[in-house]
This record gives sequence, C-alpha cells and structure tokens, in this order.
Amino acid sequence: MGAALALVDPSYAPRAQLALLAATAVACLAVSALAWARYRVARDPHLLWVAIGMGVLGVQLLGYGIVWPLRRPALPAGAILEVDHDDGISPLPVLAWQGAWLVAGMCLSLAVPWRDRRGRVPIRPAQVLAIAVVGLAVVQAFALLAIGTLREEPAWQLWGGPILTGHRFSLGPYGWVVGGLTVAALAVTSVREARHPGQAASSLHPWVAAACLIAVPAQVGTIVHPLQGLGGVQWGDVAQPLVPIVLFAGLLVSHRGELSRMRRATDRADEVLGGRAEIASMVAHEVRGPVSTIKGLAATTTSSYDKLSDAERKEFVGLIHAEAGRLLDVVDQTSLALKLDAGTLTFTRRRQALAPIVREAADAARTEAHPVTVELDEIEATVDRQWLAEAIRQVVDNAARYSPDDAPIEVQLRRKEGDVVIEVGDRGPGIPAERRDEVFRRFTTWRPPGYEDRSGSGLGLFICRALLAEHRGEVAVADLPGGGTMLQLRLPAEGWEGT
Repeated sequence: MGAALALVDPSYAPRAQLALLAATAVACLAVSALAWARYRVARDPHLLWVAIGMGVLGVQLLGYGIVWPLRRPALPAGAILEVDHDDGISPLPVLAWQGAWLVAGMCLSLAVPWRDRRGRVPIRPAQVLAIAVVGLAVVQAFALLAIGTLREEPAWQLWGGPILTGHRFSLGPYGWVVGGLTVAALAVTSVREARHPGQAASSLHPWVAAACLIAVPAQVGTIVHPLQGLGGVQWGDVAQPLVPIVLFAGLLVSHRGELSRMRRATDRADEVLGGRAEIASMVAHEVRGPVSTIKGLAATTTSSYDKLSDAERKEFVGLIHAEAGRLLDVVDQTSLALKLDAGTLTFTRRRQALAPIVREAADAARTEAHPVTVELDEIEATVDRQWLAEAIRQVVDNAARYSPDDAPIEVQLRRKEGDVVIEVGDRGPGIPAERRDEVFRRFTTWRPPGYEDRSGSGLGLFICRALLAEHRGEVAVADLPGGGTMLQLRLPAEGWEGT
C-alpha cells in the first residue's frame, strides 16, 4: 500500500506512507519493550507473547519498509512493492510484510493458553523467541519462492473509480494464503481475548482484542488490493499504526490499573494486619481474666478439696464451667472476626424459609434467665443459613448481656417496606443516639450505664453488621416503645441471587 505513484513515477517518494510505516515500526518496538519490561516484573506469559509478536513485526517493518528501500535507489522509500527498472515489479517487501503480520498474529493467538497450563513447566522467553524466529524464517523462505507469483492484469473499477490507470496488481496464491491465515489468526485472537474473564481495569485482554479487530480490515485490503490508490493514504495505511498505538495505550492503562489494585491490596493488608494486632491485644486482655479465674478456682479446689463440702465443690466446678464458656466465646468471636477481616469466610446462599433459621438462632443464644418470645411470619429470602443464624445469635446474646435479669427478649420476623426485617428487642437502658455507630465498631469499650462491669469482647455487633453486609443487608438501632433497645436486621427479600 502506498506504492502506486512509485509505479507511475519511480522518482516520487510517498512521504506520508514512509511516515506511517516508520511510526508503525517504532510503535511496535515500543509496545514490545514495554510488554517485555512488564513481563520481567509480573512473569505473565500473556505479556511475553505480546512482546515477542510485536517485536518481530516492528523489526520486519523497519527492515522492509524503511531500511530496504533506502538501500535501493530504484525504490521509493516507504513503498511496499519494489520497482526495479531491470526486473520489473518484485512483491518481496509486501510478502515479507504479510509474513511478519502472520507471525505476530500467531503469537497473539497463543497469548491466551488454549489449554490449562497449571502444573506445567512455565513458558520461557527463549522458547517463545525461537518459535517466532522459526515462523518468520518459514514465511520468509516461502516469500522468496513466491516472488514470481505477482501478475499484471487489466485495470478494473472499484466503487466507481480506477485503482491504477492501466493496470491492476495481485499478490497471487501465496499472498492470499498468508493473508487469509493472518486474518484468521487476528480474528480468532480478537474473539478469545474479548471473551477472557480478566476484564478488570488491570487487564490487557480487551485492548489486545481491539487491536486485532483493527488489524483485520488492513490485512483484507492488502490481500485484495496491494495498491489501494494513487499515492494517497488509505485505511490500511492508517490502521497499521493504530494497532500498536492501541496496544501501547492498553499496556499503560492496565499497568496503572494493576498499580491501583496493588495499592488497594497493600492498604487492605495493612488494615488486616492492624486489625489482627488489635485483635491479638484484645484477646490477651479478655483471655487473662477467665484463665486467671479458672486457675485460681482449680488451685483452691485442689489444695482444699477435703475441706470443701459437696455444695462448694459443685459451685467451684460451675464457676470453672462458666469461665471456660466465656473463654470459648472470646476465641470463637476472635476467629470469626479475623475471617471476616481477611475475607476468607465462605458463603453458600440459597432461597429458603427464614422462620426456622431465626428460631434456631434464638434457641442457641446464651439467654440464661431471660424469657425469649419469638413471632415469625412465613417469609423466604436468599441467605446463608449458618451465617445468618450466627448474626441473629450475636444480637440475642447482646440483648441478654445488657438487659435486667429475667427481663424478656422479643424476636420478630416480618416483612416491612419490601424488605425482610428481623427485630430483637430488650428492656435494657437503651443506647444513646450519639453511641449508636460506636457499638458496631470492633472492640467497642462502651457499656450502658449500670453494666460497665459486664464482660465481652466488643465484637458481637461488629460481627453481626459484617455478616449482614455479606447478605446485602444492614443492621440499625432503634428505641423500643416502653423503654429498651431494638436492633433491626434488614435483608432484601427479592432482587438478587447469591452463589
């Protein structure tokens, strides 16, 4: 493309085509260098194939589009078809150009593995380079053998205008075969890259798909009309530099997305580590009390066993049991909070009846002497049975811990304003409005007036809110009519399916 005027006037140098070829070659080499630099850091084979493929294309374009013409005075710089006054027209430059695109297309088609490579030996750069060099040598050898396939035919009309006054030029069978294979490789690569699951901001796949899609019509144009006009810049001339430009932009954007993702991961890791340090400090504080009590009771029982009455022994054993239960609660809550922080908790959501879940949670809670009343409507929602029950249990435990002995705890399940609402009410002193966000934080130390000495890890309501968030729900505090606190757990009844 871009050599038509060279056939009419060999002294004419199509500078626009030369500039486009030079831009394409430089852009391809820039893409290759950037992809290689990223591969050395990330060790992603996808980047390796892109680097080698575009490097081969850049070197070939530089050699046959610029260096070759400049060393042969009879050929205008930038021309694809070589004009020689003694031998006529040689198709070697355009055939070499086609071969380079074929090798590049094949490399890009291999960038996304055709089969699962997990557990296999990683692909090494030397292997990829060897494949590309061998492929280029093969198409180059066939190009040399096919030099005589270019034929001159009578002129014909395209869209009502002449392509070249007096003559039309065709690349022959070899050009059609290589061009067809190139178009097929680019089209298949575009589809596979577009369908690849890695569609995040840090993914290069959509950009490779777009670049291959742009390259397809340029290859089709070259197959059908090696000379597309009288020296003017054609679609194929413009499309070629667009391909590496799109890839270069994709590498920059995906690299920026990857950096942002890594920064978020680092921030998240810092947050998790900070949270774990906080949890470790809390565990040390909360565990010390029960362990000291258990140790003291055990020591007293051992040293004074014969002097203790049966009632006293039974009381000591009961106290040890209670402190062990308290210790176990701290361990369980700490473990669950760590998993929620790290995002490693597994949820299996399915649509199911909620009444049995709410009743199971209320029965499992440590309500001690508090009577529990449960009112349940027949409602279904998409939830994880285990973790929704755990969230409800944490709320009922909290109600029992911070309400007067023997005061009732009311649990209701109903539909409200299109959502599912689970309400847990107690007759405690309530939570002031300015404290209602604080009670959902990790390790909250605030206690209602009169309950300052109650033990607790400060994780119960934090766990409840985190579990509700995983169900796309929320938990809020409200005043109970007649005095007390009501915690409302709100879940979406419709509109999404969990997995």
